[in-house]
This record gives sequence, C-alpha cells and structure tokens, in this order.
Amino acid sequence: MSMGRRIGKLGDYVLYAGGLKKEEISDEENAEMPEMPYGTFNFTYGPSAGGLIESIGFDILTNGEYIVAVKPRLYKCRKVHVTGLNINDAVFAVQRINAAFSASHATAFLLASSKEIDYYMKIDLILKMELERIRNNLHVIGRMVDASSQGVASNWIFYLRELVNRSIDRAYGHRFFFNSNVNKYDGLGKELKSINKEFIKALDGLLGTRIFIDRLEKNGTISSDDLIGPAARAAGYDYDARNEVDLPYKDLGFRSKTDLFKAEGRGDALDRFLIRASEIPTSTELVERALDLIGKRGFPNPSVHNDVGIGRVESPSGDLAYYVRINDKKVQEIYLLSPSDRNLAFFARSMAGNIFTDFQFNWESFGVWASELGVSFT
Repeated sequence: MSMGRRIGKLGDYVLYAGGLKKEEISDEENAEMPEMPYGTFNFTYGPSAGGLIESIGFDILTNGEYIVAVKPRLYKCRKVHVTGLNINDAVFAVQRINAAFSASHATAFLLASSKEIDYYMKIDLILKMELERIRNNLHVIGRMVDASSQGVASNWIFYLRELVNRSIDRAYGHRFFFNSNVNKYDGLGKELKSINKEFIKALDGLLGTRIFIDRLEKNGTISSDDLIGPAARAAGYDYDARNEVDLPYKDLGFRSKTDLFKAEGRGDALDRFLIRASEIPTSTELVERALDLIGKRGFPNPSVHNDVGIGRVESPSGDLAYYVRINDKKVQEIYLLSPSDRNLAFFARSMAGNIFTDFQFNWESFGVWASELGVSFT
C-alpha cells in the first residue's frame, strides 16, 4: 500500500502523507561539506549579518565568485517544556515556538492531541492560518523586494503586512494569536479585500521591473519530490497539506493549484515569489468564505484523547506536523516536524552554482525561520 509522498522525520518515525512509518532517513542538515577543490576557501556568513534577521550562520565553500556548497550553522537551539502539561497550557508554549507561525503550530498540536474538534472551531482555525499565510507571504515578498533595494515597493508591502497584523489584533486580541479568545470578525473581510487590492497594485509594478526579475530568475533552482510547500509548488509539484488534512478546506472551495501569476515550475526564486504572491488573493477568498460560514459563534473546547495522535497542517512554508502522546489528559511525549528544518536543507542544496549576491533573494524565498530550528521538548 502506497504511503504517498515522504514529508520528513517526526521523532523516531518518517512522516508520509499517508501516515507514519518506521524508517531511516538521512539527516541532510548535518551533511559534511565536500572536500575543498584547488582554489576554493571557506567563507563564514552570519550569525549576525545585514541579510539575516535571526541568529543563523552559514559556511560557504567558494572560489571567490561561484558557490560550491553551503552548510548551515544553528545558534538558536531551544528546549521547550511541554511534557506533563495539560492541553490548554501546552498549546500556549507551542504557539510561542515561532510567533510568525503561531496559528499553524497551535492547529497542528490541537489536531494531534484532540479526539474531536467542533466543526466551526475548525473553520476558525482555518481562518487564523489563512490570515497567517497572507501576513507571512507579504513578509517573504517584502524581504525579497528589500534585498533588491526597491525601497518604495518594499515599504509599501511591509505597510500592508502591518495592516494585516492590525486586522488580526482587532479580530483576536493579539497580532500573533497568543491566548486569543476574542472573535471580533466585523470588518475583517473588507479590510483584507482592500489590502489585497493594494498588494496587486504593488505587484504589478514589481513584475514590470526587469532589474528585480533578473535577480530572481534562475536563482536557487531546485526540483525534488521531497520538496514541501511553496518550494514544491514552484517546482511543479501539486503538494499541499490543505488537500489532505482533517480540516474542512473543501467546504470553502479550496483548490491548491493556481496559475494566477504564471509560475512556470522552474523551481527558482522567481517561481517561489510568484507562488507566494498567488496565494495572497487565494487566502483572502478563503477568509471571506470562512467568515460567511462561521457567523458569530462560540466554540466548545476540543475533547482530548488518551492516545497517540498526529496533526499536520500546511503552514505558510509547507508541511508542519506534531506527534503527541497523551495520558490522563496530559502530554507525555511530543515531537515536531517543522517546515524550516526541511526548507533549510533545500535552500543549502539550491545555492550550489549561484553567486554570493544571489544569497539573500534565494534565502528569503524559502521562508525559513531559525526560531523553529533545533527545537526539542522536555
């Protein structure tokens, strides 16, 4: 029986689209650098540098222009105390692993630890994750634009990202959904439609700017059936956990494949940019439909199982999953598969053959967050 596509390591198991399997998988993040050919040298970039907004570093093997190989260096490794906590307390810790993906982490954890979740609460979880997707895609696009010194366009996009943050804050009481128990949806759909309209204007200008497009085209090209999220869709793979997980995306008319901005499946930074741009209008429509369906409802707390569960969602950067074992309504064992772990390895592979001035455009296009790298639980 086929398990479907392989997603990555989850604790002692390998996660496939069809479930868990006991299997060895190579740890690409710890791969050794190749031997140095004559004329090459190692250049260390980071952990604190102008093109990086978190603490992470890279050993870059280069001959002075072309990059031969890249090996990431992690500096932000954390132990998060969750075991022994009840679900309500544990979800607060999980939310804070990566504030930018707070809704995705919380939703995957709840799916893994809950026996049953109210239908309309599931719609609200989708609503949060699509708001998070809009915000994060604006962030990634803004960072890519900023790298090209397109000051007006990058400030415009970051302003739109801030408007999304304020809309989330008004709706949920916190811009990162922390401890959110407020559901004030009034005006949210109208605000997002306005933001989407402004984004399309900014994007039209960028797509007509050849100097910007040239920095992304053929930069960081990678194609592999192990890719996830926007990176997979940019390479022509129709991978999207929203088609596969136990959340009612189909009730909102979701379909993952879109050619709104004509990504060509080359698997380069330009296609990753176009995929993320295409997802902003799509997510805006999903939010509008969710708002129409959800009305002004309260939600019962999810019922907790006493068993092992797996929860997987499509975060803004791809598959994010939790393995959780519950006993007496408390967490006994927990593992995380983060999209940043997967995308960090893909980024490193994609840099071979590029030049250093391509680095930031390509790095931002994968949407890696160092805050969810090197996470373990106590």
